[in-house]
Amino acid sequence: MAIMIPEVADPEQIRPHSEGKVYRALKEQLSSDFIVFHSFPWLRRWRGNADKALVEGEADFVILHPERGLLVLEVKGGDIYLEGPRWMRLEETGPVELRDPFEQARRNMHALLDIVADWLRDNGEQLALKGRHAALSYGYAVFFPEKNYTGPPPANADRAIILSHRHVHDVSDAISVAYRAWEDAPRPLGHAALNLLYRALTARPVFVSPVGARIPEERERLHLLTETQTRAYQALLRGRPRVLIQGPAGSGKTEIAFARAAELACEGRRVLLTCFNKELAIWLRERAEADESLQAASGSLVVEHFHSLAKELAIHAGLAWDPRSSSDFWTEQVYDIILTAAQRLESSGTWTRYDAILLDEAQDFHGAWWWALAEELLVKDEGAPLYAFMDPKQKLRADASIPADFDMGSPVCIRENCRNTQRIATVGARTVELEPSFLPHAPQGAQVRILWAGRSDRQRRYVEDELTRLGETHSLKQGQVALVGPSTRVGSLAGTDTLGGFPLTRSPAAWRRGEGALVTTARSFKGLEADAVVVYDLGGLGEHFTLEDLYVACTRPRFHLTVICHGDRALFADLQRWAK
Repeated sequence: MAIMIPEVADPEQIRPHSEGKVYRALKEQLSSDFIVFHSFPWLRRWRGNADKALVEGEADFVILHPERGLLVLEVKGGDIYLEGPRWMRLEETGPVELRDPFEQARRNMHALLDIVADWLRDNGEQLALKGRHAALSYGYAVFFPEKNYTGPPPANADRAIILSHRHVHDVSDAISVAYRAWEDAPRPLGHAALNLLYRALTARPVFVSPVGARIPEERERLHLLTETQTRAYQALLRGRPRVLIQGPAGSGKTEIAFARAAELACEGRRVLLTCFNKELAIWLRERAEADESLQAASGSLVVEHFHSLAKELAIHAGLAWDPRSSSDFWTEQVYDIILTAAQRLESSGTWTRYDAILLDEAQDFHGAWWWALAEELLVKDEGAPLYAFMDPKQKLRADASIPADFDMGSPVCIRENCRNTQRIATVGARTVELEPSFLPHAPQGAQVRILWAGRSDRQRRYVEDELTRLGETHSLKQGQVALVGPSTRVGSLAGTDTLGGFPLTRSPAAWRRGEGALVTTARSFKGLEADAVVVYDLGGLGEHFTLEDLYVACTRPRFHLTVICHGDRALFADLQRWAK
């Protein structure tokens, strides 16, 4: 029996009755290799002409076979006759003119082929439908199940594609004859290509809940959780001069640092908030400049990443600044430069020490930097606040560590994530073998997408498809999306300015203004966050993209994470397992 779509238990119930007779004959007489669609509707702009109105149609039967291809069957029942060139049917009320059934069948066939071609193109599938190298045969026929005929066929028909009452009980052979009439040579379609045809003809929309629609609610929940966590740890810091806070990515360390720094500035103190990452410092400075309470504060808040801080002190003091002068410039010489600069500026009265210092990303601070900050830049007062925030799992510098004789006391540990959805936080934690922990009511969020591109040269297409999906399906804007890879200078997106309908930018400031999706690296984006992140060009872990980089990249998104892999099947399998 043929596979019938839809399956009708009693063909006698099909109207018109002529189609019911053909349905039964096709179902019972064709083999299970045949797939038969009954009453197949279609709607499209005719031949893809965008200037034309939509045209609707319906094929009575569409027959698919792995060896024979596609055949469209038009059925005409009742008292049919020709009156000159016109097709007529005698009904109770009198003669009624019909559309030419052969023209109907031909039109339906071409409409369906166009539908299949559009689906193949949109889904990146290859299957030649027309021309000398077409992968399948296709054609049409007309079935008159209640009539036989004599005489020649119409000019736009052939005996081979006319089925009549005599074929109702021998439909298999008649269908074979119709197929052969359209074949120049046998073109076996094959089951794989048949599957493509079937998928094209049965394509249906998939309704998804857009990430963009869920973000306002999830953002509010994460904001409340972060605010609660921040207030709790602010209270812990008050009255304690030195505190080291450790916590995983997303636990709110930067928020706590900024809030405490702002609080101290509002108390009238001169405060330094420093970090390792330049872009993080720029973002924190923008926040400080936009904070109305800080504008009215009696104190001041200086935000600088450590490299810039050291350079400005040196230049202000008239000292030479040449990081290329020695391989130990940053590890040893920078301390001496800060020491000399601070003493010179302080003695001249052009600079004063800070009343409080806060270090974010402290895991990347070299031992000499700790001493420079505490001994040369902080006021000489045992009660002067010195707070450090760190995540050892994000350590990017092998030579960075707290000096053994530098007393910060026992670390205060934060375990709960308050920045990411639970699904994103879980994947991020598992990359470095941490057990994820969440605050009550943290949103679960969308499923993390782990994609296999196969080869590096396919990465760009996958990124493009994902950007299109995020924009069109999930209603995200370009300023919400960051693309994180091993390098911005080389790789799949090097030199690319537009992709997937989004302009691209390498400037975080332009990205924050909504001027494009950000193309960046894990190291540049460390400490920052985005609504959605696509990690791309992940061909495995090594010198150019370490385990720490993967951890950082996977913990940057708040609401949506996609990771596109190639080359390393084991890593791909691990990510899939963590994302379940």
